[in-house]
Amino acid sequence: MVDLIHCGKKDFADQVKNRKFVCFGAGKRFLKFLKYWVSEENINNILCVIDQNKVNEKMEYLDKDIPIYNMEYFISNNQCDDFILIITNLYDCMEIVGTLDQYALFNDKICFIEYIIDDGYQGQTFNLTTDSASEIDKIIHYCWFGGTEIPGNLQKCIDSWKKYCPDYKIIRWDESNYDVAQNRYMKDAYDAQKWGFVPDFARLDIIYNHGGIYLDTDVELIKSLDVLRKNEMYCGFEDNHYVNLGLGFGAVKGHGLIKRMLDMYDDLIFDIRCGNPTASPVYQTQVLSEEGIQINNTFQRMENVTVYPSEVLSPIGFRRIGSGVTRNTVSIHHYDASWVEDRLKNKENLKKNKDRYFQRAKNVFLNKS
Repeated sequence: MVDLIHCGKKDFADQVKNRKFVCFGAGKRFLKFLKYWVSEENINNILCVIDQNKVNEKMEYLDKDIPIYNMEYFISNNQCDDFILIITNLYDCMEIVGTLDQYALFNDKICFIEYIIDDGYQGQTFNLTTDSASEIDKIIHYCWFGGTEIPGNLQKCIDSWKKYCPDYKIIRWDESNYDVAQNRYMKDAYDAQKWGFVPDFARLDIIYNHGGIYLDTDVELIKSLDVLRKNEMYCGFEDNHYVNLGLGFGAVKGHGLIKRMLDMYDDLIFDIRCGNPTASPVYQTQVLSEEGIQINNTFQRMENVTVYPSEVLSPIGFRRIGSGVTRNTVSIHHYDASWVEDRLKNKENLKKNKDRYFQRAKNVFLNKS
């Protein structure tokens, strides 16, 4: 298997500057790669481009002819042992990874997917477990409104909670035990059957009044939540710009910051006629910013709240692949995104790439830990 690597732009730039490399895909994404990453300083590091649709062609860039081969020709004629792999294809990147895995020549070769190189990715050093005197109760809350059955992919996520937190109490909140009419915003979202917006108020209300940990149903655990319980409250960044409670958050009962977020919904109006309503991370991030949290996707600890970087609760970004699974990752939010119109979601094959990448990245991480 290739050694699939996730990193930030600086580390990737060092690789393409100092190593020979082979690219896979000679289309528009490759042209973008050349423009952004290749200069006269490293143009000679390109051995070739492999593209099954453009066999025995050449591409000129910076006065150098870059050969384009098919896989069979490269395997038979390659004379360089020390090179890295760069996938410069957007929609079929994980298919290419699967193909590379079949060839002994590429075994353990470092492999990057250019599309995944993350401008905001930072390797951060911090302790997941804090020294707080407070401790969040071993209760997992989740919401399921609308009366339908929980689909299989979400049930697998819930099963992961039971696997890694077997001694936690798990409480399902739905129409049978929760009054959606107690808040106008929530009731209007419910009446419009916009199920992804109903928990925006409910999860805050539930944690404020009961304490514990809330998880969206598309959150998969890959380790126990125990490492996060030594906090008065915790939450996490989903990217460089927003904190998202849907990733999972926890707090002691009656936490003041939860009350501040909850009170915002007294004045919010849910009106689907205005288009897709504002997603809850916008409001949550506003409150945390006013509390003094810097919106920069870094670990931050204040007296009453700990905010974790995206690698802990959101290694997958909604519109792109995010920071990547690390030893600090506790859970993976798979972004079912029931709150977004289908036309606004990522194209289906990009989502498949994202899911397959993180399944692969997770396996590599777990095998190496």
